[in-house]
Amino acid sequence: MSLVANSNHLRLLLKETFPATSLTLVYGSGAFAQLGRSKGKMLDIVFAVDDPVKWHTENVRTNPAHYSVFARRMSTSSLHKLQKAAAGVYYNPFVKLEGWDGLVKYGVISVADLKRDLEE
Repeated sequence: MSLVANSNHLRLLLKETFPATSLTLVYGSGAFAQLGRSKGKMLDIVFAVDDPVKWHTENVRTNPAHYSVFARRMSTSSLHKLQKAAAGVYYNPFVKLEGWDGLVKYGVISVADLKRDLEE
């Protein structure tokens, strides 16, 4: 399995589109070439961030269409509480990124929660 050919383009696109992260994980059929599958691939991403409230505040401001109407009406601290209540990861699915051919689904998790998940 090989990483998509335009990984440098993707790296730059993510850096320009999203707030800074401590770690970005890209996985799934949109990230790795799969035999016999060229259409309908979704790029899956997990962003590990130091401060989820701060990250969501900036991301809602710059990418409001990525969030559901319900999530946009919540405060970012309430959004973080929802994130903590649901396995520690908040996902925005079916996102169309300008400059990327296909849909993206991305999740946000705190670095502390990711470390705890990996250690337990």
